[in-house]
Amino acid sequence: EEGGGEGGGGGEVTAARGMGGEVDLARVRPVVVVGGGPRAVALALRLAPGEGGGPPGVVAAPGGWLADWARGGATPDAGGEPLRCSLPVVGGLGPGDPTELQDWAARRGREGEIFAGAPGYLGNPSRALAGDFLRRLARRCGGPGTLPLEVREAAVCGVERVDPGEAERLGVVAASGAGSGETLLRVAFEGGGSVITRALVVADSAPAPIQPSWAQRLREDAPPGVVATWDELRRAETWPDVRGQAVCVVGGGAAAARLALAAVEGGAASVAMAARRPLLARELECEVGWYFGKLRRDFLACSDPAERLRLARAARGQGTLPTARLARLRELADTQSPTRVLELKVCEVSSAAWEGGGAVLGLTALFRGLGGLMEDATERRRFDRVWVAAGDSFDAARDPLLASLQALSPCSVVGGYPCLGPGLAWPGLPAFVMGRAALLAVGPGARTLFTAREEAEQVAQALGRLWGRGRVGLTTASAAAKALAGPMQAIRLSEDGGSEGGEPLDDALPWRPELERATLVDRHRLRDDFLPQEAHRQAIRNFSWIDDEYEVEVRVPLPGGIRPGRVRAHILEDGVELYALEEPGEGAPVAHHLHIPKLYKQVLVEKSRWRYSEKKARAYFYLRKYDNHAWPLLKG
Repeated sequence: EEGGGEGGGGGEVTAARGMGGEVDLARVRPVVVVGGGPRAVALALRLAPGEGGGPPGVVAAPGGWLADWARGGATPDAGGEPLRCSLPVVGGLGPGDPTELQDWAARRGREGEIFAGAPGYLGNPSRALAGDFLRRLARRCGGPGTLPLEVREAAVCGVERVDPGEAERLGVVAASGAGSGETLLRVAFEGGGSVITRALVVADSAPAPIQPSWAQRLREDAPPGVVATWDELRRAETWPDVRGQAVCVVGGGAAAARLALAAVEGGAASVAMAARRPLLARELECEVGWYFGKLRRDFLACSDPAERLRLARAARGQGTLPTARLARLRELADTQSPTRVLELKVCEVSSAAWEGGGAVLGLTALFRGLGGLMEDATERRRFDRVWVAAGDSFDAARDPLLASLQALSPCSVVGGYPCLGPGLAWPGLPAFVMGRAALLAVGPGARTLFTAREEAEQVAQALGRLWGRGRVGLTTASAAAKALAGPMQAIRLSEDGGSEGGEPLDDALPWRPELERATLVDRHRLRDDFLPQEAHRQAIRNFSWIDDEYEVEVRVPLPGGIRPGRVRAHILEDGVELYALEEPGEGAPVAHHLHIPKLYKQVLVEKSRWRYSEKKARAYFYLRKYDNHAWPLLKG
């Protein structure tokens, strides 16, 4: 094909030298899909065939369909770990019934590979079960009823725009059916050769693992293999031999848990899992409301991409791990066990050095000392290996393909994420982006497979419009910002690809930040028209609160003798307020006032309540939280 094969439409073949070697100018492809993961499979199954039997589309997937995604690498539990998404999410990647995966697993007796899911939802499949099902779907790609596809096991190494005048002069437009003046792209592959396409879809945009600065310095001094990231370990050909060694796993999420369990099962003499916050169990990366309910609706209604980014980051918060994994870790870390190997530490790595043939880490823990002041204590520990699972970060500028698109048509970027137009289109080009890079458009589900079907449907519809009309007016950078996910309006973004708000990149934030939740509702004060004008107002400063997993209880003591009719309160998403009018005595009546305008996090108003006990002379607020994250403070 490269360099002059027969054209799909039977026209005259014209070969030319271009970027990446020879390019077949007569066979203009309808689309080039970069990546062969689950999102590419979902998209391929939704691409309608072209009229007249034109040339096939191209899927650039090194190793073939799902080669990278389904490969478990050298991890001892490869394939057996649960995905952080439910059965219908994976089953819904196909064009049929979302429950297809559940039925398929039952027919093959693989129900044991389905793990507990979020409360009230179906379970989560193992990676092996999901991978086998997706490979089954991949065999349908390019088949009857869908766009024919040619899979090239080569990576894309460059993209450039084809000049419309040159395309018409060479007869490319006439051979492809593209409209006069339509923007075409030349896509080059590693190893040589390139094709011209009417559309480009970046289905896989991978993040990069976060390496703390201390880990980078330690890596420079330590021998190879002593310091390794989760990404390096899972892609290794063989798993490291840790028998009799001391291993430190840095991180508090699902990947760190897998590394800690692998080290214990691999015969390590001691394993320390150092996490900045107490480990938190959650079957999904975010609460289900971020995927299906009100939280995602609020996200899509938000009109500021910088605010969307903060919401998406706060939705995930700290790293989490499945309940079964956390239970297993706590079982292994039981201090009463005579064979205890694992130690769970809530601390931060404050220093690291290679000394005396080992990695010496300073593990600093914070605690509340006398007088309520925060103090710290640092313990120096020696380890043979240090494994880092501190999460990942995304920056479009670091992705070579997205950087090429940015060079061709600058797109507004907020915190490393591009502001895409309708249909996840890259502004100014016939290019579309899925996956992590589409986070600002679809929400935090872009980190997992939760929005994969939605993304595939959006892109497939946009491609249908592109192919059906010939020339399509491309979205400009400013129009893309204004049209981001439909409801976005009046967004002030720079046209040079930068972020006017100066939002930091993921890896420039404090490690695993607990970001403030944005307020999406107006604040309203409690009506005080029932208070006498002569009442003396006194602020309530003495109250207590208890965090009981999914509920925060606030106890407000009041003077005795206040009747229930003289106590009023209300609860907002982000604050509470109370008035209690004391019976007038010899002087003016006293109105006791409690006002917390900003809670640590928003609460579910419809499930929160308050009451007043005249017998105990106390008011109670029961604030229902969105998740079971611990609140270190009551006030935000």
